[in-house]
Amino acid sequence: MRYVFSKLRLKHALYLTIGSTFLSSSAMAAVQGELGSTSQGSLDLRVSKPARARISDLNDLTLASWVTGDGDVKLKDDVCVYSSKAQGGYTIKASGSGAESAFTLANGSEILPYSVTWNSGGVGNLTDTGTNLASNVTSPRLTGASRDSSSCNGKNPGPTARLVVSMLQTDMDAAIDGTYDGTLTLLVTPN
Repeated sequence: MRYVFSKLRLKHALYLTIGSTFLSSSAMAAVQGELGSTSQGSLDLRVSKPARARISDLNDLTLASWVTGDGDVKLKDDVCVYSSKAQGGYTIKASGSGAESAFTLANGSEILPYSVTWNSGGVGNLTDTGTNLASNVTSPRLTGASRDSSSCNGKNPGPTARLVVSMLQTDMDAAIDGTYDGTLTLLVTPN
């Protein structure tokens, strides 16, 4: 059997605004210099950095073959999560491609359910346990995302989270022969 998962990628950008372009004239005011042998003026500066997040280094998950007796299935992917928030804080929401965003794979009209676990341990601390995600439900606040690199190659390089997709042996036994496909979409929000 073959299981394929695609993921949504969120982009990271840094926007800076300098000066009073986006501010009311009363909040900031440049002081103009007077005509003379010297002239002194001043202006205020303001820089804004909006909250940003990114999920990357995602890989499709495939199980080439499963036969009775192979037991429960665990498919894993170590990914990069970036968040500009304190402690690398973020939330994640997972949605499957089944009816009403269910975590299911399909082979025609045949359905194979799966579960999703998210480990936000951070670089060097990833395990197969963590937060069990419910379909289309935002997780509690998680931490451990990269804060210095949107591609997780900053001063502490490496993946910051682990996705674990699991299928029970009983569901695998009950599934008819064939290939089951589906899409898992992951939405990361800085928090």
